[in-house]
Parts: sequence; C-alpha cells; structure tokens
Amino acid sequence: MSISKKPVARATTPPPPATVKARLKAANGLRKSGLAGPSPHEHGTSLSKALGKTRTRPVVVMPGLLYEGCSTFVRVANGVDAQMYAATISVAIAAGLQLGPYGNTVAGTVLFVYGLPIHTRVMEQFELLSDKLKSPDKREAAVLNLNLYRTDLGFDNEGSLSGVDGRRKFDFAMPPDSKLVVFFDVARSLRKRTCTEDDFRQFGETLDDLNESGIATLVFYRANRKTDAAFADEFLADSNGYTLELTEDRGAPREYGTGFHVRRRKTSEHDTVPTNFQVWYTVMNNELNFGWECRAPDDASNHKQIEIAERQKRVADLLESGMQQKDIAATLGVNSATVSRDASVVKAKAKKPPKDATAPTTPKG
Repeated sequence: MSISKKPVARATTPPPPATVKARLKAANGLRKSGLAGPSPHEHGTSLSKALGKTRTRPVVVMPGLLYEGCSTFVRVANGVDAQMYAATISVAIAAGLQLGPYGNTVAGTVLFVYGLPIHTRVMEQFELLSDKLKSPDKREAAVLNLNLYRTDLGFDNEGSLSGVDGRRKFDFAMPPDSKLVVFFDVARSLRKRTCTEDDFRQFGETLDDLNESGIATLVFYRANRKTDAAFADEFLADSNGYTLELTEDRGAPREYGTGFHVRRRKTSEHDTVPTNFQVWYTVMNNELNFGWECRAPDDASNHKQIEIAERQKRVADLLESGMQQKDIAATLGVNSATVSRDASVVKAKAKKPPKDATAPTTPKG
C-alpha cells in the first residue's frame, strides 16, 4: 500500500522592488520578521573596526617584488632575454645585496630552477655575477646560499615538476630554510611538449606548498609560447600572485648585452619602487656592468648612445686583432671617417685610469 504525499509548496523569493526606497523597506520588513537571516552588514565591518585591528604585513624579501609566502609571476614578452635578470635577483637575495630600484635585502637561501638547454649560459652568468662582488663576505654568502636545480626533461618527461618522480626529486633537493625559489622558464620545468591542465594544477600545488612554508616564489613565463599562454589562462586567472611584465626596450644594448622595460603595479601606498623603468646589462672585456633608469621607453637618444658604445667596442676589438681601419669600415658597414673617430675615442679611453668597477655605469657614446 503506497501513501501519497501532497507536494509541499516551496517558498519563492519575490522579485526585488524597483526603487531603492522600496527595496530598503522590504529588507527591513524581512529582518523584523526573522526571515532574512543575518544582516548583510554583518558580513563586513566598519572602517573604525578595521583600522583598530592588528594588521600584519608580509615579510619583505625584496621590496616591491618578493614577499615571504607569496608568488611573483614575470611575463616575458617576445624578444626579451630575461635570464640574466633572474640570475641577478637570485644572487642579490643570496648575498644580501641592494638591487636597484628594489632596495635592500637580507641574505637567505635561494634555489634557482632551470632547464638543461641553458645550463652553460647559466653557469657563465653566475660566474660573472660572483666576480662582480668585491666584498669577500658577500661573495662567500652568495656561494653558500645559492643552490641550483636543473630539470633534465628526458623523452618521458621524467624530470617534470608536474610528475610524481620529478616532484619527489625536487622536494628532496630543496635546501633547508629556503627563502626564495626561482623558476626560470616555467614550461621547461613542466613538460618537454605541450602541458595539460593537470600539469598546471600540480605545479600550482607545488607553489602553494612552498608559499605555505613561508617561501617566496618567482616564476618566469613566456608571453608568446603556446604552453605558457595556456599556463596563464589556466593557472594565473585564479591566482592571487603578483605579476609584472618585461617588454622590449629600443634603447637597450644589442651586441654586448641586453635590456628591457619593466612594468609593475604598486604593492602598497608605501611602495616607493617606480612602476615603469628600464633594466640593462653589458659584458665587455669579461666585465659585467648593469643598471637601471627611468625614461621614455622609445627614447631614441638613448638608443643612439648604446649603438655608438657598442660600435666603438667592436672597433676596439677589430683594431686589437690587427685589422686596418678601412677594412673595419667595410666590415661594420660605416664610412672610414666614423671608424677613425671611434678609434680616437678608443685610444683616449685607454689612456684614462679605470673607473671603480663596483659602480655600474650606463654606456655613453
């Protein structure tokens, strides 16, 4: 024998009244009757209460860029070479250096994660940066605190950080008391070929685990690569991480270095780091020089100065090799008068005493 039950009429919410006054009147009536639940105001707080609460600010690793337990994502535009930038930040944290325009840092343990194809150049860059440190204490701190982790992605991606074996190896390689983990070129850390949504999810879990342990993470990804575009779409859309962008700079060195334009947003009202500036570096005569400046991204005068400085360097190298000035002019595609003028500048500079190598200078023509 079956018992039929009458359908229970479900309460329906009437459409909201048209005017603000009518909506407020209806809401007050519901609250008085106890049908409205807690007041919407109870989900928020007054400004006086908010200001009265103890506010904890994240611990700074590098002012305006890195904070303990937080992720920073760096979007690298097409044509921008950011490898030295990643290496410089890593050395600055490891040695406890002031890196303009971000400011002072406190020395701490850093893990630099990179792919096998760039191993040789990574080692060259860290050697140049180490030679740049004139203080023995700073150099020793950099050597002790900087750790390297190379992702060797084989045919089956066994070194992938989104795989079980790769993640286990990475966890085992993590140095104790790490302050920062730099993932240079995220796609090279995940897959040799196209990544899947599950790869990004697992990588996100890696970042979450590091952040929950109070470790800052710095993640570089390419804007023009298909895999990295998927990473941005699938992962960064729901991320609370801080993002900055590196774009092409016409006034950057070309032959003996590189540079780019940095675009960032303020992290707080107390953030004094510029939101737009240029970073550059050069390597001449086995010596590294780097710096930063604020100027218009398309400043043609600065581009001309860089062009002249690099041409004069090439003239000096060719003269030293024994090439005649007329042959140098043909090689560089300029007239003989330009080479003669550059040669005079090169000889004059050679007679001057060398400047303090600890103070990086912008190339001038």
